[in-house]
Amino acid sequence: MTRADTKLQARGAVLLMPRPTLAGCIVLGIVRDTRGRTLPHEDRFNHFPLSPYCSLTFHFEGQLHLVETDAHMNAPETGIALPRLMVSGPGSTPVTTWSEGPVFVLTVGFYPDVWEVLTGTRIAPLFNRHLAGEEVLRPDLIEMLLPVFQNGSAEQKFACFEEQIAQLWAQRRPKGGVSPFWMRDWATALATRAALSSTGRSLRQLQRRIKRQTGRTQRELSLLVRNEELFARVMSDGTGNDYAGLAVEAGFADQAHMIREVRRMTGMPPAKILRLIATKESYWPYRLLGMRYD
Repeated sequence: MTRADTKLQARGAVLLMPRPTLAGCIVLGIVRDTRGRTLPHEDRFNHFPLSPYCSLTFHFEGQLHLVETDAHMNAPETGIALPRLMVSGPGSTPVTTWSEGPVFVLTVGFYPDVWEVLTGTRIAPLFNRHLAGEEVLRPDLIEMLLPVFQNGSAEQKFACFEEQIAQLWAQRRPKGGVSPFWMRDWATALATRAALSSTGRSLRQLQRRIKRQTGRTQRELSLLVRNEELFARVMSDGTGNDYAGLAVEAGFADQAHMIREVRRMTGMPPAKILRLIATKESYWPYRLLGMRYD
């Protein structure tokens, strides 16, 4: 496996990291802005990796459709039209969308436990779902987010979002610290809090609490952790074709284990997904997220 020898940049896409005071609340912001660009049909697909996060997506301009089936791949305009303000829960598979034309979109990601604290909504009903904000969020929270839709650049809109959420976060921020940058640190902190809970400390009770807060089992979280660390190594440092070495460094049992789990996460073996990341416009989310580890 080699680092994607990127022939394409994440054009029309921007990665936004939160201000320090909100680093424990917001994981990241992703902007897709293709206004002024003419993309062919196949380049208007957007392939996102499997995500452990909850997210808020603001569709400022253009229309996106959810691509869920082979029929949608052939006629993506028949996929569900996504709402202007959308809430997405953690997923068990990668997500694909398609745009009818130019779009201007901002997506903000949160760790699931932070999402519950911040919004007062449970994770379980959101798992593998993409819902209109009005179906999920309280009216006062919807009202608070409306200024984000006002005119301005992507950076200004993200700053507006941060300003709107900062006061709420200050009120509800847990005393036990903030969510860390790396998923491994977050998963470890989550397991520690679950183990120290006064509501029961058996292994089964711990596992239930973790699944309630994240929508995933500990085993599934471990898979996400290993894949993040593998992706970070490939995208930021570059590697040779030492599959066995990569597997060990990222915490897999061996090379075969790594290949199986990458296929489970992306639907493809490592070599194929890296080739697509390097050569296909529609895999821009992978390239953009790779910048997070630089």
